[in-house]
Amino acid sequence: MLAAPWVGGEYDSNEVFAFGDQNRDLANVTVPVLCAYGSRDEVTLASYILPAMKQLGGPTYVIELVDQPHVFEGGSWQDRDAWELLFFNAYLKGDRLALETLKTARSMQGGNADIQLFDYQQR
Repeated sequence: MLAAPWVGGEYDSNEVFAFGDQNRDLANVTVPVLCAYGSRDEVTLASYILPAMKQLGGPTYVIELVDQPHVFEGGSWQDRDAWELLFFNAYLKGDRLALETLKTARSMQGGNADIQLFDYQQR
């Protein structure tokens, strides 16, 4: 589970990537990954996170915590925890229902607004 992962940014007018040029080395990561990020995060920007998630070599799920800054607020922790529990049940416990729910769920009830970005889901 990655929460607001730093995968790159702009420093001194140069783009810096954590995993090689344009994060291409992320293709070597083949384990399942769940990423949650805040849409108002000014530290780890979606403009870097989202392309990086497309580079991963294994199952990938991306959750946008709507209107959340870098340090998630209030109910967004509840949402993050619910997604994390679903992800761990699916991949660590081998729960088939949890895996199917993870693949198809759009958001979690309660907490704040959150959206699974299916365009970034990889299986």
